[in-house]
Amino acid sequence: MKKKTLSLFVGLMLLLGLLFSGSLPYNPNAAEASSSASVKGDVIYQIIIDRFYDGDTTNNNPAKSYGLYDPTKSKWKMYWGGDLEGVRQKLPYLKQLGVTTIWLSPVLDNLDTLAGTDNTGYHGYWTRDFKQIEEHFGNWTTFDTLVNDAHQNGIKVIVDFVPNHSTPFKANDSTFAEGGALYDNGTYMGNYFDDATKGYFHHNGDISNWDDRYEAQWKNFTDPAGFSLADLSQENGTIAQYLTDAAVQLVAHGADGLRIDAVKHFNSGFSKSLADKLYQKKDIFLVGEWYGDDPGAANHLEKVRYANNSGVNVLDFDLNTVIRNVFGTFTQTMYDLNNMVNQTGNEYKYKENLITFIDNHDMSRFLTVNSNKANLHQALAFILTSRGTPSIYYGTEQYMAGGNDPYNRGMMPAFDTTTTAFKEVSTLAGLRRNNAAIQYGTTTQRWINNDVYIYERKFFNDVVLVAINRNTQSSYSISGLQTALPNGNYADYLSGLLGGNGISVSNGSVASFTLAPGAVSVWQYSTSASAPQIGSVAPNMGIPGNVVTIDGKGFGTTQGTVTFGGVTATVKSWTSNRIEVYVPNMAAGLTDVKVTAGGVSSNLYSYNILSGTQTSVVFTVKSAPPTNLGDKIYLTGNIPELGNWSTDTSGAVNNAQGPLLAPNYPDWFYVFSVPAGKTIQFKFFIKRADGTIQWENGSNHVATTPTGATGNITVTWQN
Repeated sequence: MKKKTLSLFVGLMLLLGLLFSGSLPYNPNAAEASSSASVKGDVIYQIIIDRFYDGDTTNNNPAKSYGLYDPTKSKWKMYWGGDLEGVRQKLPYLKQLGVTTIWLSPVLDNLDTLAGTDNTGYHGYWTRDFKQIEEHFGNWTTFDTLVNDAHQNGIKVIVDFVPNHSTPFKANDSTFAEGGALYDNGTYMGNYFDDATKGYFHHNGDISNWDDRYEAQWKNFTDPAGFSLADLSQENGTIAQYLTDAAVQLVAHGADGLRIDAVKHFNSGFSKSLADKLYQKKDIFLVGEWYGDDPGAANHLEKVRYANNSGVNVLDFDLNTVIRNVFGTFTQTMYDLNNMVNQTGNEYKYKENLITFIDNHDMSRFLTVNSNKANLHQALAFILTSRGTPSIYYGTEQYMAGGNDPYNRGMMPAFDTTTTAFKEVSTLAGLRRNNAAIQYGTTTQRWINNDVYIYERKFFNDVVLVAINRNTQSSYSISGLQTALPNGNYADYLSGLLGGNGISVSNGSVASFTLAPGAVSVWQYSTSASAPQIGSVAPNMGIPGNVVTIDGKGFGTTQGTVTFGGVTATVKSWTSNRIEVYVPNMAAGLTDVKVTAGGVSSNLYSYNILSGTQTSVVFTVKSAPPTNLGDKIYLTGNIPELGNWSTDTSGAVNNAQGPLLAPNYPDWFYVFSVPAGKTIQFKFFIKRADGTIQWENGSNHVATTPTGATGNITVTWQN
C-alpha cells in the first residue's frame, strides 16, 4: 500500500472519529489471514450483526423495509442498528482480543415486513433472497470491504448460512408477513401458497415431535409467536441449485467458511453434495449446527454419523451441555467433563474439528446461569485450551448476561480492553496460535476430583498442562501429578491473572503445590521440529484436483513430497508449517496423507476422496418386508459413498448409509449424496433390533445417477 500524507485537518478528523467510535487504529499492513480451511489454532468470535455496533446510521431505517428499526432499543425483536460497517470498525478491537476468525450472523436479505407485533428478522435467520445482502446491514460492497479488511488484519470470516427455510407464514392467512416468499437476486420465485406445481417447499405441516427424524427434516419449524417457517425442499432441483449458487456466491466474495444453520433439519445428502461443490471452489471451513441429541438421545448416533461422513464439522453441543453443568449449575463434576472429552474423542473421527462454546444466541448467557465471574473465567479457560476450536459469543469478554432468546442478544455494551475476561482470552489466544499441542494435540487426564481437573495436551514434543479448580471457596493440595513437560521450572502462562502459580518438574513429576480457590494455571513447553509433523489436513473430504491445506511443523523450507495413499500430489505452495497441494487423481475412498521432507516421513492423516462431483438423490425402496420396533433399513453399494457393500452402521466414514425413513410404510426412502452421472450397483438391508442383518434377495440394483443437482432412484424390494 502506498504511503499517503494526511493534512493536519484530516488527521485531526480521523483522531476524533477514532475517539468517537472507540476503535483502535486500523493497520492495513497487518498479516493476511490464512486461506486454510483449518481453524484449529484460531479463536472464533460469534457476532449478531444487528447487536454489535452501528457503524453506518444511514442504513438504520432503509426505504425497502421501512419501519423495522427501533432507535430506543427497547423492542427486543426489532432492528437496533448494528451493521457490517460496525463490525469493520471494530476489527482492531477484535484483533487485540486475539480473535482470528469472526462468525457473522446471516448477512443475506431478510423478511421485509413485520411477523406479528414488533417482530422482525433482525437476527438474519428468515432469508427471503439468498443472493442479496440485508439492507439494514449494508450491501455487497460493504461486505467485500469488511472481508478484505478482516483478512488484512489476520482475521478469517465465517458467514452463517440458512438453507433449511425461508420466512414466516401462517397456514390459514396468506396475507401474514410474506408467506414464506423466496427471491432470486430480486426476482420473485414463489411462496408457500403458490407452490402447487413448483414444489419449492415441504407441505407436511409443522413439527410436533422434534426427535422424529422425518418430522424434523420434512416439516416446518414453528415459532412461539404463532407462525411457521416455510421449510425448503432441498430435494427439488431448482432449490438445491439456488441454495448451492448462493453459498458459492458467499465464498466468491471472500468468505473463509460457512456455519450452516439447522443441519439436523434437512437431509444430509444435500449437505454433503453442497460441501463437495464448495470445496471444489476453495479450501474453506464448514461447520453445521446440530442442536441437541446429546449422548443418550435416540438420534445421537445420527449426529456423529453426519459429522464423520458429510464433510461438514459440527458445533460441540455434547461438550457444551456438560460445560454448563460443571461450571454453571454445578449439577455435574469434573469427572463428567473428562468423560465427555473421552467419549467425543472416541466417537468423532475428526474431533479436533469440533467447535466448542459455553453459550450462544440460542441459549441463556453463561452469567445468567451462574453470575460468578470466576466460574465464567474457568469455563473460558477450558474451551480455550481443550481440543477443538473455541467460539466466544460476542460480549462475553464484557460480562454480558441475558436469558433466552431474545434477551441473550443485547446490544454490545462496551469495548473495554481491561476486563479480566478480555485479558484471559487475548493471552490464551496467543497460546493457541503458538503451541501445536493446543491446536492438534491429544488430551490426557493427569489429576482429578469433583472440583479439580488437570489435563495435558501433547503433540509430539509440544506440551500444555492445564489445572482448573472450579471451587471458589476451597484450595486443593496437588501431589503425585505426572506430566510430559521436560525438567524445569514453569511460570503460569496467565501470569497469575486467574490465581495460578508456577510449578517445578523433575523426571516427569510435578512438585507438590496448592491450587488456590477458583484458580486456573496453564504451563507450556514448545520446541522446533526436526522432522515433518502433520497436525491437520483441511478440508478432509473432496475430489481429485481440489486444493487442501496441510498444517503442522517441521516441513522445512525446501520442498519435499506429499502423498495420498502412496500417490504423489502436486504441490501448490510450501512453507515450514503449511503446505498446499492438489488432491491427486486416484481411487475414491479413505486414504492416508503423508509428508516427506529431508528424507524423513511424517505421521499419517486420513482424507476421504470422493468418487466424483456429488449430487443428492432420493433413494426409495417400495414394499419392504415387515419391520418391528428397533428394526432399520440401510442402503449399501459398490462405491465408497454407499459403503462399498459394508453393513457397518456405526459412525465411521464410508459405511452403509441410512437409516431410511418410512412415512409411507412399507415404502422407505432417504436422500444420499452420490457421484453424478455414474452407473452404480446397490442393495438394501434390514438391521434388526437384535443386530442381525437381512439382505434383500435377487441381483444387485443397477442405476445411473442423475447429472443435475438432485434426482430420484426408486426400486421395489426383492423378496
